[in-house]
Amino acid sequence: METHERIKNFVQQVYRIDIARQKRTINYVQARAIYFKLCVEYTNMSIVPIAKTLNRNHATLLHALKQFDVYLRFIPKFKENYNFIKGAFLENEMFPHRDKRMTMDELIIKYNQLIIEVDSLRGKLEQCKNCSCGQCVS
Repeated sequence: METHERIKNFVQQVYRIDIARQKRTINYVQARAIYFKLCVEYTNMSIVPIAKTLNRNHATLLHALKQFDVYLRFIPKFKENYNFIKGAFLENEMFPHRDKRMTMDELIIKYNQLIIEVDSLRGKLEQCKNCSCGQCVS
């Protein structure tokens, strides 16, 4: 499987859409922007062939890249999705022959469990800071 196809699969799994569809809703636009950004960074393809993989022209790709930093700066969920997809893609590239691989759904579940655990630990830490029992760390 080509690198751009692996990137496309990661993006489509996270967004649960077909990014090649002719749709202009924000989740399609943002998913394609992530796809274009990662393809430019991690493939040897030039701009026109990358755009053609989604039946788009080079101007669409250039516009998506131009908007990418805006999305990254002002849309927290976009930044979270981009970092997640990039991390999953790079992990797959570095360790392609692992016997046990987690699916994207398993990674999402594990990620959410870790967020809940971190929130719980932060709450306990705040309780310890406000405690006067002498046993808690302040």
